[in-house]
Amino acid sequence: MDSITFPWVLSIGGIIILSFFRFFGDSNQYIFKSLNKQRQTSLYSSLTMPVFVSIVVLLSGLYIILSKNYEPAEQKWAFGIVGTIVGYWLKPNK
Repeated sequence: MDSITFPWVLSIGGIIILSFFRFFGDSNQYIFKSLNKQRQTSLYSSLTMPVFVSIVVLLSGLYIILSKNYEPAEQKWAFGIVGTIVGYWLKPNK
């Protein structure tokens, strides 16, 4: 990896944001309680951001994997990014 490109910056930033939501997010707080208007907004916003970040990171990882502009070592790293996103969504919340 000779230089840092836009997909790499996007992927690293996305993983940091998803980690933040996993460990510090309050999305589970409102799922099993009765939802009033304020809690519905909080639930919507706490679920929207991780989905958006996941899509962006997946797209950048897939771009690196499917394009022929990157070395095999960089493509392996992109496979790791895609696996991390899949693991994020498959891991149950505590």
